[in-house]
Amino acid sequence: MKLKVINTILFLSLSQFSFATPPEKPNSCPSVSGLQAVGISEVIKENGLWYGAVRSNSYDTNDQWTFAIGAFRATNENDAKQQALHAVDSLIFERGPIGIDIEGQDSWVCLYKDRSGHSAATITPAMAYLHSWIAHH
Repeated sequence: MKLKVINTILFLSLSQFSFATPPEKPNSCPSVSGLQAVGISEVIKENGLWYGAVRSNSYDTNDQWTFAIGAFRATNENDAKQQALHAVDSLIFERGPIGIDIEGQDSWVCLYKDRSGHSAATITPAMAYLHSWIAHH
């Protein structure tokens, strides 16, 4: 399951130097209603596919999260954003928080899907820099 998340949603990766201590497990994942209230703040094109993202938001929790959803085949940035927003409107929580290692950083991920089968994830600690997981691995 972790590989599926990495291949479908966690194409976004954080290049962090180090943390003094691993983050504590979050009490809860961001709620679907919290994700829907925020929506998408940007879209990113990677290898011909588009992903919707929010770099950092607490949603309805005590933690800062990065959100990503995709992948979408779109004709342009506006089309990609509309598809991502439509997908967020039909999100369903799957499971989490699940411990995962992202480039040596202990992180927590929560998994979601939309009605069309697009995968989505929230990741804490929030990712300060978005890079292509595909290009780096």
